[in-house]
Parts: sequence; structure tokens; C-alpha cells
Amino acid sequence: MSAVRSAPPATSQAAPPPAGPRHRGSRGRATLLALGGYVLLQGVFLVVLRAISPRFFWLDDQQAQYVPVFHWLGRHLEGGRPPLLDPELGAAGNYLADPQYGVLDPLHWAIVWAVGHVDSLTRATWLMGGGTVLLCGAGVLLLLRRLGAPAALAVGTALAVASSGFFLWFGSSWWPLLWSTAWLPWFWLALVSRSWRGVLGAGVTAYVLGAAGYPYNLVVAGVLVVAVVIEHWRHGDRDDRRPLLWRLVAAAGGLVASSASLIAAQQLSPHTQRIVPESASGNTGAQIPNLLDVVLGGVTLTPSQSGTWGGFLLLMPAAATAVFAVPALALVDWRAALRRPGVLTALVMTGVALLLTQMPTHVGPFRYPFRYLTAVQLFLPVLAVVAVSAAPLLTRRRVQLGLGLVAAQLLLALLRAPALLGWHLLAAAAGTAGVLALVLVLSRGRWHRWAATGVVLAALAGPLLGLGSATTIARIDESDRGVEATGEPARQLPVRTEWGATVPEFRDRLVAPGRALTIPVWDGHGEGDGWAAGVLPGNANLLADMRTGFGYIASGHRGWVEHWCLTYVSAVETTEECLAGLLETVPGTDVAWIDAMSSDEVLLSPSTPRQIRAHFRQEWTRASDVAGFTGYRRSEPLAPRVTYAGEGVEELTGTGAADDPAYAGRPLNTYRVSTGEDGGTLVLRIPWWPGLEATVDGRPVEVSAIEGTVTQVTLPADLDGAGLEVRYEPGGARLLVPALLIGGVVVLGAVAAEVRGRGTRRAATSGGRGPAEG
Repeated sequence: MSAVRSAPPATSQAAPPPAGPRHRGSRGRATLLALGGYVLLQGVFLVVLRAISPRFFWLDDQQAQYVPVFHWLGRHLEGGRPPLLDPELGAAGNYLADPQYGVLDPLHWAIVWAVGHVDSLTRATWLMGGGTVLLCGAGVLLLLRRLGAPAALAVGTALAVASSGFFLWFGSSWWPLLWSTAWLPWFWLALVSRSWRGVLGAGVTAYVLGAAGYPYNLVVAGVLVVAVVIEHWRHGDRDDRRPLLWRLVAAAGGLVASSASLIAAQQLSPHTQRIVPESASGNTGAQIPNLLDVVLGGVTLTPSQSGTWGGFLLLMPAAATAVFAVPALALVDWRAALRRPGVLTALVMTGVALLLTQMPTHVGPFRYPFRYLTAVQLFLPVLAVVAVSAAPLLTRRRVQLGLGLVAAQLLLALLRAPALLGWHLLAAAAGTAGVLALVLVLSRGRWHRWAATGVVLAALAGPLLGLGSATTIARIDESDRGVEATGEPARQLPVRTEWGATVPEFRDRLVAPGRALTIPVWDGHGEGDGWAAGVLPGNANLLADMRTGFGYIASGHRGWVEHWCLTYVSAVETTEECLAGLLETVPGTDVAWIDAMSSDEVLLSPSTPRQIRAHFRQEWTRASDVAGFTGYRRSEPLAPRVTYAGEGVEELTGTGAADDPAYAGRPLNTYRVSTGEDGGTLVLRIPWWPGLEATVDGRPVEVSAIEGTVTQVTLPADLDGAGLEVRYEPGGARLLVPALLIGGVVVLGAVAAEVRGRGTRRAATSGGRGPAEG
């Protein structure tokens, strides 16, 4: 087999050889047909996936965190905007502190509205998950076509990237990972586009990446900008640098538009505390995938087979990407390829992504470098396809080397998991077929059109084989444990199949739907406090509008977490030290911490420690029991969310809503208050956050925190039925509208500058005529 010569190197990254209208039109039609074919095949895969695993996108954090919050926010929009803070969730109630919820992102407002109007939770997650899968694949396809890849390779790579590996298997649980990663190829496409639409796209995609709540991809996007600039500077001519400048300006504008979320999270971060399970803490080597597995890991390789780098994470084909990606690297004339558009950028991004997967467990606010597997999964196949399309080298030796890499992947998989021999052999067959089909496509011989179909089918086979091998792993595991086989693929996170799949199911099973009350959890949501008893961990109770005083605490209130002694699953530590701390008196008051942080109604589970039961019997009044939970109500309720009033407070009544969440632009709680000649203080069961403010008849009064935990309001003397308002007006929320306006102006200005510049350049190349004449 003789070598296929590489095409002459292009002189400009952004300026491919001139093409006539017919050629450009036919290429555009081919791209549209490829896009249609991709959507059809991706839809087939999603249908198969749903048939095998109906709850694929409804597990773990989707159950305990994102979907319940999205559903609740979507049903509590006010003026189209979601709440900022809900004190009824205690340490977890500040949605601004966790940008994953997107409460300062108008795109997320539309998403939560849609989720809030769907009762079938599996349907909601499939719309979210399937939509982002299609979005990601379409971006990969259009990017590859822009960089010169044949349509068949673009379709196959898009299918593989969007349907396998870390993106699909981890993203099924982590919504921000799916949403953010799906926009990365679109961001790259915008940066290399030559039209004004690329400038607009750079602004929009930068905005989405900034507001997505997944900071890991912000690191990746920043490196991508640097890589594109380096390649453009190296290969571009001087006349082509101004359009790139406007795309970068637009990207900066998009980042400015999303800055309110980032600023709010940064403002609140000193007051938050993340709790992680002990098994996930580890040392500086925990959660770092084996580099050999990252590079050679095939569609049937899982982290538990590769040195259990996942720690508490279990099974899924994390490192998988297109089956022909790694072997294709052997079929490239790299000296020629590096002079072609996109190759240098893809090479830099692949190298950086691999490096990021090997970083220490904790680097500043970033933790667990296995998260960067999404970047490897995206950039490695793009590198292989763009390079082999630009400069193929199909000698006998190179083809043998490519097939040797397939054999190396097979050997690694056999060493890791010999029990999956059949699946490994099928994966090797798919890889071999993909390499041979790739050779036929690039050689443009007699069978290249049929081979194009072979490339697509080989790429689609990869995700299906990963799904099959994961199902086999589950069957083996279930057999070893002596339980009935579910037929669902093994997952790296708890499936929690015992939880409901519709909103009515949650309303029927939970103990207090539609109520705001405190239900301390003492045994980690075990038999005494779990789904069977009617209380769930995380935010899942929100699906029944049951606000229990706790929620998911990825960014929990530091003081609240410490005084409640909360664990990773929002359960209360039952050590003697923690229990004694809950019963200590809050400084400056005569109430215990547990009283100051609880609502006026409390339900105690059967597993409540005796000290706590004795305290409530003595200090509170018995109320109605609910489904095995003992009910108590505050003996002398004061006013909504007020747990202590100093002696100087002579009269206090609540006005307005009692337990509404905080919205931008309106009070959280309002009261009528009278004080004596010395003034007085109120303690509210609201975690203190920067931005909590109070006014008396419109005049600001002091708001402070007791030991950084509960909110204290200092009242002036001689008030007589004065109106007290408590508001939550954080700086990040106030910046939302200015940030959107400034960022939008920058983006539109960059678009206008590009349109004007294109007119000027067109006039210059047409003999000096002005834009109007041209």
C-alpha cells in the first residue's frame, strides 16, 4: 500500500483554499445531510438506551439535587425569576451560593419553568439529558466540518463523543457537566468561524459556559482561547487577525454578561463549607485516573477495573471515546498536519486535557481531576479526525501500527476485566472495522462510499458495546449479591430505584407534603429516616413542596453546618459533643441552638437521641404525630421566622407571607414592632448571609450574625407599631441586569465591528469601491 500524499499546507488557518459557489453549496448540502443523519442515528441510540435503562438520567444527584430544585424553582417563579434564598432549607437554602442552579441565568429560568411543569420526572430528565447529548453531538459535527473533515467521519465522531465516556455516564447524574460540556464544541466553532455569526456565537457560548455552574470547563475554555490564538498567530495573515479580535471581544462580553453568578458565588464562598464523605477525601492521589487507561481505555473499560481510581465511584466506561480515535493517530503525517487548520489547537487541547486528569486531588477550589475526562473525550477524537483528514499517511507500516493500537486496547481491557472477554473482543472488532473503513474513506478508492457507512456504524457500535458491557457487570454483581437482576447497566453512583418517578408518587410517600417544618435526620437516612419513613436526603423532598430544614449542601452555610453538625447527606452527627452543642444556649439569648435554628413545628424520628427528645418534651409542646414521627410545636411562637425577642421588644407581629422564599426586589419577611426606651433585638432562624438587610419604616438598622450562624436584627428605641422589613439583596443579584446589559452591548458592538470590517475588506478587494458601491 503506497502512501497517500498530504494536501499542500494552507497559508491561513481561517482561510481555506478558495471555492466556487457550486463547491461551497455542495459542501453546505453535505453538511446539512450529515447533520440530519446524525440526529436520526443519535435518536436511535437514545431510544435503545431508554429501552434498556428507562431511569438512565434519573439517579443520584439528578434525584437528590438538580431536578427537585429545578422543579420547585419552576413552580415558584415570580415575574419569570426564581427565588434567591429559602431559609426553610437551612444550610442549603442559598441558591446563589451554588451557581449550578443558575438562579441568575435567564436560560436556566426557561429550563426550570419547563421542568416545573412536568410531573413525570423520568421524562423531564430525558428531555434534559437527551437534549444536551444532541446539542453536544451537533456541535462536534459542525466543528469537524468547519475544520475540513469528511461528512462520514464528522457524523461518526459526533455520535461517539456524545454517546459514551465520561460525558454521558457521569453527566447522566451531573446536569452542569452535561450542559456546560455540550457548549464547548460550539465555543470552538465560533472562535474559528469567519462570519459575523461566529462573533455572536462566541459571545453566546462564552456566556453559557460562564453561567453553567461547572467551573472545570471554564479552565478548558480558557486554554482553548489561548490555543486558538497561538494557531491563528502562527498560520494567519495580518489581514485576518482583526476578525479573531472581535470574536475574542465578544467572548469577553459573554463572560461579563455571566459574571453576576460568578461574583455572587465568590462573595458567598467565605461563608460556605463543602462536606464530602470520608471515603472521597483520600490523599493527593485520590480520584486521579490512570494515564494509560485514559489514553488507551476502550468502550468496555471501567474505573473499578483500573485501580479503583474512582474511590467511592463504581462502574462505567469513563475513558471511552470514538473507537477509531487512538488508532487514527498512527495514520497521520504529523509534519504536514500541523500546518493545517485546527490540528495544532486540537493537539494542544488534548495534551492539556491529559495533563489536567493527572493533577493533584485538590487544586484550589477544583477537586477530583477525573472530571477533565470530558475534555479528553472531546478533544482526542477531534484531533485524530482533523489530522487524519488533513494529512493522511496510509502506508502499510502505518496501518499496521494503527491495528496494533487496537490490539493494545484489547490487551489492556483483558488485563483489567477478563470476565468481559466477549465484549472486549467485540470492541476490538469494532475498532478494527473502524480503522479499515477509515483507510478506505481516506484513500477514496472504489469502496469509499460504503466504507463511510462502516465508519459511522463502527462509531455507533462503541457506545452500544459500552452499554452492553455495563449491563453484564450489573448482572455479575447482582448474582454475587444474590439479588434479582434488574437488567439495567451498572452505574458508578447509586441508582436509588426505590425512589419514585413521578411527582404524585413523592407527594403520596412523603410525610408532610406542602409544609415547611424541621425534620432532623439522625441516622443518615437509614431505615428510620429514609424513603420508607417518608423523608429523603438532599433536595428530593422539594418535589412534594416539603421543606424540612435541610437540603443538598454542596455549598452549605458554614456556621449552620457546624452548629447542626451536619454530615454529607444532611444528617446530624450523634456524637456527645455535637448533641451537647445543639443544647447549648445561643450567646445573648435564653434559647438553645436547636431551638434558634428550628421552625415553629418539628417532627422527630424514632432514631432521635434521648437528650434531644428530653429537651423537646421539656421546652416544646406536643403536636400531632405523623407516620411514626413525633410532632412538637414551639410553646410560645413569636412571629414568622423569629426564634428569640429581647426584653426591649414589647410587641411583635408578622405581616405578609410567613415562609415565602426571598426574591430580588421584595421583602423576605415583614413585621410590626414596638420597643421600649432601650430598643431590642430579634433573632431570626435565617442563616446569615452577606446581603441580608433590614429597615424600620424605611430606615436601615443593623443586621449581624451570632457566631456567623443565625441572623440578629438590632432595633432602635421607642418604636410604636413600626414596619420592619427584612430583605435579601446580595451584590451578585444586583449586578445581574447591569452585567447582562454591559455584556450584551460588548457582544453586539463586536458583531457590528465585524460586519463593518467585512464590508471594508470587501470594498478593498473589489478595487477600492466603497461599501455602498460594492
